[in-house]
Amino acid sequence: MKLGIFGGSFNPIHNAHIKLCEYVIEKTVVDKILLVPTGDNPLKNTDDMIKREHRFNMTLAAVDGRKDIYVSDLEINREGVSYTVDTLERINELYSADKYFIFGSDILFQLSKWKSFDKLCRMVGFVCVMRKSTDFGACLNVAQRLSADFGANIILLDENVTDNISSSMVRSLVRQGGDISSFVPARVAEYIKINDLYK
Repeated sequence: MKLGIFGGSFNPIHNAHIKLCEYVIEKTVVDKILLVPTGDNPLKNTDDMIKREHRFNMTLAAVDGRKDIYVSDLEINREGVSYTVDTLERINELYSADKYFIFGSDILFQLSKWKSFDKLCRMVGFVCVMRKSTDFGACLNVAQRLSADFGANIILLDENVTDNISSSMVRSLVRQGGDISSFVPARVAEYIKINDLYK
Protein backbone atom coordinates (compact mmCIF):
# COMPACT_ATOMS: atom_id res chain seq x y z
CA MET A 1 0.00 0.00 0.00
CA LYS A 2 1.09 3.57 -0.71
CA LEU A 3 0.18 5.97 2.07
CA GLY A 4 0.00 9.72 1.58
CA ILE A 5 0.65 11.97 4.56
CA PHE A 6 -0.86 15.44 4.43
CA GLY A 7 -0.06 17.70 7.37
CA GLY A 8 -1.39 21.16 8.04
CA SER A 9 -2.82 23.53 10.57
CA PHE A 10 -6.31 22.93 9.10
CA ASN A 11 -7.41 26.17 10.74
CA PRO A 12 -9.98 25.31 9.48
CA ILE A 13 -9.85 22.46 6.97
CA HIS A 14 -11.66 23.48 3.76
CA ASN A 15 -12.85 22.06 0.45
CA ALA A 16 -9.58 22.67 -1.38
CA HIS A 17 -7.77 20.45 1.15
CA ILE A 18 -10.22 17.63 0.42
CA LYS A 19 -10.06 18.20 -3.33
CA LEU A 20 -6.26 17.99 -3.23
CA CYS A 21 -6.45 14.64 -1.40
CA GLU A 22 -8.96 13.26 -3.89
CA TYR A 23 -6.77 14.37 -6.80
CA VAL A 24 -3.63 12.70 -5.46
CA ILE A 25 -5.57 9.45 -4.91
CA GLU A 26 -7.18 9.75 -8.35
CA LYS A 27 -3.72 10.03 -9.96
CA THR A 28 -2.89 6.73 -8.20
CA VAL A 29 0.14 8.26 -6.53
CA VAL A 30 -1.19 6.91 -3.22
CA ASP A 31 -3.97 4.56 -2.14
CA LYS A 32 -4.97 6.27 1.10
CA ILE A 33 -4.19 9.56 2.81
CA LEU A 34 -3.53 10.29 6.47
CA LEU A 35 -4.36 13.85 7.49
CA VAL A 36 -2.15 15.13 10.31
CA PRO A 37 -3.39 18.34 11.97
CA THR A 38 -0.42 20.14 13.49
CA GLY A 39 0.16 20.73 17.16
CA ASP A 40 2.49 23.70 17.54
CA ASN A 41 3.93 24.49 14.11
CA PRO A 42 7.42 26.10 14.31
CA LEU A 43 6.90 27.91 10.98
CA LYS A 44 3.42 29.34 11.59
CA ASN A 45 2.31 32.52 13.29
CA THR A 46 -0.13 31.32 15.95
CA ASP A 47 -1.90 34.62 16.67
CA ASP A 48 -5.18 33.44 15.14
CA MET A 49 -4.65 29.70 15.67
CA ILE A 50 -7.56 28.13 17.54
CA LYS A 51 -7.09 25.26 19.99
CA ARG A 52 -5.67 22.10 18.51
CA GLU A 53 -8.66 20.09 19.75
CA HIS A 54 -11.02 22.15 17.60
CA ARG A 55 -8.81 21.80 14.51
CA PHE A 56 -8.61 18.04 15.05
CA ASN A 57 -12.37 17.70 15.52
CA MET A 58 -13.09 19.71 12.36
CA THR A 59 -10.67 17.56 10.37
CA LEU A 60 -12.41 14.42 11.64
CA ALA A 61 -15.79 15.89 10.72
CA ALA A 62 -14.60 16.77 7.20
CA VAL A 63 -13.77 13.15 6.30
CA ASP A 64 -16.32 11.31 8.41
CA GLY A 65 -17.43 8.09 6.71
CA ARG A 66 -14.64 8.02 4.12
CA LYS A 67 -12.49 4.93 3.70
CA ASP A 68 -9.67 6.57 1.75
CA ILE A 69 -8.85 9.55 3.98
CA TYR A 70 -8.08 9.20 7.68
CA VAL A 71 -7.02 11.54 10.48
CA SER A 72 -4.07 11.14 12.85
CA ASP A 73 -3.83 12.65 16.34
CA LEU A 74 -0.06 12.19 16.60
CA GLU A 75 0.82 15.88 16.55
CA ILE A 76 -2.33 17.03 18.34
CA ASN A 77 -1.38 14.87 21.33
CA ARG A 78 2.29 15.85 21.35
CA GLU A 79 3.34 18.63 23.70
CA GLY A 80 5.63 21.37 22.44
CA VAL A 81 6.73 22.11 18.88
CA SER A 82 5.92 19.49 16.24
CA TYR A 83 8.55 18.70 13.62
CA THR A 84 7.65 16.67 10.55
CA VAL A 85 10.64 14.35 10.94
CA ASP A 86 9.47 13.30 14.43
CA THR A 87 5.93 12.68 13.23
CA LEU A 88 7.12 10.60 10.28
CA GLU A 89 9.35 8.48 12.50
CA ARG A 90 6.30 7.57 14.55
CA ILE A 91 4.17 6.96 11.43
CA ASN A 92 6.89 4.62 10.16
CA GLU A 93 6.51 2.60 13.36
CA LEU A 94 2.73 2.41 12.99
CA TYR A 95 2.25 1.81 9.24
CA SER A 96 4.07 -0.63 6.98
CA ALA A 97 3.59 1.10 3.65
CA ASP A 98 5.47 3.21 1.13
CA LYS A 99 4.94 6.76 2.35
CA TYR A 100 4.64 10.05 0.49
CA PHE A 101 4.48 13.45 2.10
CA ILE A 102 1.98 15.72 0.29
CA PHE A 103 2.21 19.49 0.12
CA GLY A 104 1.33 22.49 -2.04
CA SER A 105 4.02 23.89 -4.32
CA ASP A 106 4.57 27.01 -2.20
CA ILE A 107 6.14 24.74 0.44
CA LEU A 108 8.69 23.30 -2.01
CA PHE A 109 10.91 26.38 -1.83
CA GLN A 110 11.42 26.08 1.93
CA LEU A 111 11.49 22.28 2.13
CA SER A 112 15.27 21.95 2.47
CA LYS A 113 15.15 24.19 5.58
CA TRP A 114 13.01 21.71 7.48
CA LYS A 115 14.59 19.98 10.46
CA SER A 116 16.65 16.91 9.45
CA PHE A 117 15.61 17.21 5.81
CA ASP A 118 18.26 14.71 4.70
CA LYS A 119 16.74 12.17 7.08
CA LEU A 120 13.24 12.96 5.78
CA CYS A 121 14.40 12.15 2.27
CA ARG A 122 15.41 8.67 3.39
CA MET A 123 12.04 8.08 5.05
CA VAL A 124 9.48 9.27 2.50
CA GLY A 125 8.87 10.40 -1.03
CA PHE A 126 7.29 13.79 -1.68
CA VAL A 127 4.22 14.75 -3.70
CA CYS A 128 4.14 18.42 -4.69
CA VAL A 129 0.80 19.72 -6.03
CA MET A 130 0.98 22.93 -8.04
CA ARG A 131 -0.67 26.14 -6.87
CA LYS A 132 -1.58 29.03 -9.13
CA SER A 133 0.90 31.24 -7.31
CA THR A 134 3.93 29.15 -8.32
CA ASP A 135 5.63 28.45 -11.65
CA PHE A 136 6.02 24.84 -12.75
CA GLY A 137 9.45 25.45 -14.28
CA ALA A 138 10.75 26.98 -11.06
CA CYS A 139 9.37 24.04 -9.06
CA LEU A 140 10.98 21.57 -11.46
CA ASN A 141 14.35 23.26 -10.98
CA VAL A 142 14.06 23.09 -7.19
CA ALA A 143 12.92 19.45 -7.30
CA GLN A 144 15.89 18.50 -9.46
CA ARG A 145 18.29 20.31 -7.13
CA LEU A 146 16.85 18.62 -4.03
CA SER A 147 17.11 15.27 -5.80
CA ALA A 148 20.76 15.88 -6.67
CA ASP A 149 21.75 17.31 -3.27
CA PHE A 150 19.69 15.14 -0.91
CA GLY A 151 18.41 12.20 -2.94
CA ALA A 152 14.84 13.49 -2.54
CA ASN A 153 12.17 11.63 -4.53
CA ILE A 154 9.76 14.42 -5.53
CA ILE A 155 6.71 13.85 -7.71
CA LEU A 156 5.35 17.03 -9.28
CA LEU A 157 1.67 17.10 -10.15
CA ASP A 158 1.45 20.00 -12.57
CA GLU A 159 -2.34 20.19 -12.88
CA ASN A 160 -3.62 22.87 -10.56
CA VAL A 161 -6.45 21.49 -8.44
CA THR A 162 -6.54 23.96 -5.60
CA ASP A 163 -9.43 26.40 -5.67
CA ASN A 164 -9.05 29.98 -4.56
CA ILE A 165 -9.84 28.97 -1.00
CA SER A 166 -7.63 29.51 2.01
CA SER A 167 -8.14 29.01 5.72
CA SER A 168 -7.45 32.71 6.31
CA MET A 169 -10.22 33.60 3.85
CA VAL A 170 -12.67 31.32 5.69
CA ARG A 171 -11.69 32.85 9.04
CA SER A 172 -12.18 36.35 7.65
CA LEU A 173 -15.62 35.46 6.27
CA VAL A 174 -16.71 34.11 9.65
CA ARG A 175 -15.57 37.29 11.40
CA GLN A 176 -17.58 39.33 8.90
CA GLY A 177 -20.67 37.17 9.35
CA GLY A 178 -20.39 35.80 5.81
CA ASP A 179 -21.56 32.49 4.38
CA ILE A 180 -18.83 29.80 4.33
CA SER A 181 -21.02 26.91 3.18
CA SER A 182 -19.43 26.89 -0.30
CA PHE A 183 -15.91 26.72 1.08
CA VAL A 184 -15.92 24.10 3.83
CA PRO A 185 -17.66 20.73 4.30
CA ALA A 186 -21.12 21.09 5.84
CA ARG A 187 -20.13 19.43 9.11
CA VAL A 188 -17.17 21.80 9.46
CA ALA A 189 -19.41 24.84 8.93
CA GLU A 190 -21.77 23.45 11.56
CA TYR A 191 -18.91 22.84 14.01
CA ILE A 192 -17.62 26.40 13.59
CA LYS A 193 -21.10 27.81 14.23
CA ILE A 194 -21.87 25.63 17.26
CA ASN A 195 -18.52 26.39 18.91
CA ASP A 196 -18.55 30.08 17.95
CA LEU A 197 -15.08 29.91 16.41
CA TYR A 198 -13.11 32.65 14.63
CA LYS A 199 -15.24 35.51 15.95
